[in-house]
Amino acid sequence: AARATGLASGDRVLVAVSGGADSVALSALLVACAGHGLPLTVVLGHVDHGWRGPTEAEADRRVVENVARALGVVVAFASAPDGVRRTEDAARRFRYAALERLAREARCVAVATGHHQRDQAETFLLRLARGSGPAGLAGIPARRPLGTSGLGVVRPLLDVAPARLRAYLATRGLAFHDDPTN
Repeated sequence: AARATGLASGDRVLVAVSGGADSVALSALLVACAGHGLPLTVVLGHVDHGWRGPTEAEADRRVVENVARALGVVVAFASAPDGVRRTEDAARRFRYAALERLAREARCVAVATGHHQRDQAETFLLRLARGSGPAGLAGIPARRPLGTSGLGVVRPLLDVAPARLRAYLATRGLAFHDDPTN
């Protein structure tokens, strides 16, 4: 799946990690790619979008730090914005801008996100309900440009069911933190 997104041996990849099951599984899977002929340098990137308050944000941060330690990778953090706007669009824009900055600082070629099969289906159905045309109904792309820096967003898990990701985490003994706002 990682190769299908255009990742190549030796690439540095920033994995967007919320601390939830999907992003933790993606992190572990990309680290494991080294044992399957695709050695990548994985950097975790965690963004606090400011919605959950300091206690929950700190809990998320601890989970991400523990995952980084367990996987033997480094992690970069982006703090919440000064003026938190509570809309999905504002949070998404802030998150991707912060991830782009973290990726550039870490000299990564791409930002990987844990979007999976259910996310793909939900996107398709939402766009269908809005009356989208053929381009919109194509769903979430496996790769797209990010900003103007030449970086890309890659989504290696689009064909993977979320239950399989949780099962993988159970076999690896990796903890995660469910985020009710996600």
